[in-house]
Amino acid sequence: GARVARLLVFRAASVADSGRPPDHEAAMAKVFATDIEQKMVEVASQWAGRAARTGEAFGGHLLPAWLIAPSFSIRGGTNEVLRGIIARRALGL
Repeated sequence: GARVARLLVFRAASVADSGRPPDHEAAMAKVFATDIEQKMVEVASQWAGRAARTGEAFGGHLLPAWLIAPSFSIRGGTNEVLRGIIARRALGL
């Protein structure tokens, strides 16, 4: 997942380097990457169990990540709006 997210970011950068605005490419990268970020926090929280809720897991870094994880899909444009951009510009819907 993280490898694919990285490739999508590289693709958007390549489009920008070519002189064309990377509208739907950047939107795809952002939507995919934020989904991966949220899933990573969710899986880590499940794996850590009670320690995730007490702030003891992963040196205290997991609890703050868990608390802000819902904002990942809002920052930089909501994923719903970005999916609309992808549908219109990349898929022609």
